[in-house]
Amino acid sequence: METRRNFFILLRFNIVFTLVTYVIPMLQMLVSYTHMGIVLWSKEQLHGEGEGSNVSSRRDSYIAQQRERVMISKRKVSQVIS
Repeated sequence: METRRNFFILLRFNIVFTLVTYVIPMLQMLVSYTHMGIVLWSKEQLHGEGEGSNVSSRRDSYIAQQRERVMISKRKVSQVIS
């Protein structure tokens, strides 16, 4: 009889331990990541408007300026060689 009682106590402990250390944290992460995904995917565009677009256009103009400088340098070198 005593071993049966110990068995049920140990079984209850294992169930509670599994719930507290595994099931509850997994459910919390599921809810949190689902909410985060809904918030992020519901936005129209992340960089299509506002500051993100401004940063992108500044970067594009900087790259264009650098390309133009390289082309000017190549023209000067080819003129000196010719």
